[in-house]
Formats: sequence, C-alpha cells, structure tokens
Amino acid sequence: MADTDTDNGIQLVLEFITDEDKESIQGDLKDYENSRIIRLLRAVGSILTPEDLTKTRVVITANFISSVSSRQAKTEQEYTMQRGSGLVIGKTMPPDKDGVVDMLFPLQFLLRQDVTIDMKELESSIQHVAKHEAAHAHLYHLEIQPFDVYLREGFGHATQIFTKMASDLAEEYLAEQISISEDSTKNWTDAKS
Repeated sequence: MADTDTDNGIQLVLEFITDEDKESIQGDLKDYENSRIIRLLRAVGSILTPEDLTKTRVVITANFISSVSSRQAKTEQEYTMQRGSGLVIGKTMPPDKDGVVDMLFPLQFLLRQDVTIDMKELESSIQHVAKHEAAHAHLYHLEIQPFDVYLREGFGHATQIFTKMASDLAEEYLAEQISISEDSTKNWTDAKS
C-alpha cells in the first residue's frame, strides 16, 4: 500500500501507487531541479520547523479519497474532493496517536501533463498548496486550541459550534496568509510564547 522515503527530515510516503505511477514519479525525480515533487517538499520545508519535520509525513497518493478515509473517523457522509469552488488538492490530517501529522496530496495533481493548463500556474499552485498545508501541520504541532474551543463547556451548544467555526475559519485564513506570503519564514511559528 505505501512506500516510504525521507529527504532532509521530511518523510515521503507513496500510497496506492501502481507500477505506471512509479515510472511517472521516477521520471519527475530524474530532473531534480525541476521536479514537482522536490519543489513540493522544499515548499513544505520552508514552513515547518525542524521539530515539525520529524513529526510530519508528506503523503503522495494515487487514491486521495481512500487515503483521507483511512485516516479519519468514520462518518455517515463519505469524503469527497468536490468543493464549492473546485477540487481539494491537499489535506492535512490531525495528529495520529504518535503525534505524526500526514499532509496528503493527490499524485494526479502533482504530475499533471494536461496541455490545456498553464505550467507556470500549475507550479505556482503546487507551491501554494504545499505551504498552505504545511501551515496547518505546524498549527497541529503547536498543540494549542485557538479560542479555547473545547474549554467552553459552560456555553450553550450553538455558541460552542459558532466558536469552533470561528476557530476553523481563523486557521484557514492564517494558512492562506502563510501560503501567499513572499516572506514565508518561520517567524510566525513562535505562537507558544
């Protein structure tokens, strides 16, 4: 099901990869300087702290839905990549029991060969989504609860839900800001102090 490798402290996991997929991945990695996978890993590494890198895996999967589903609690509603504005092209999962955070990326997105898309735009999108998901991973590693969402037991149910939604929205905004920042240094990561 999964092959694993590490580079510069980032653990790379390949899931649901066929022999044909392996050939495509090897082809991408042959040109190290222009490899989309290497660029993805570099973008992730530009956001995460050295401590984060030891507890984070970049998962490239040929079956995104199965990879997400295998990591999340079972719900009545099946996970889908469809969103109001398009498709999901990255997802960061909460830490597992060992504190490891998986950042999932669909292989089809990374190695697209579609002649109808602008390759510069694709490269930019890969950088953007990698940094965005790395920001989520870092926030998980901080082990903080914005707005003390789970400490609001004295509030009514509706207020608890609203506070959770506000917390999620604030996290999305922060991840987006980090992903579009020209200076994506680690200065923002000192939130515990």
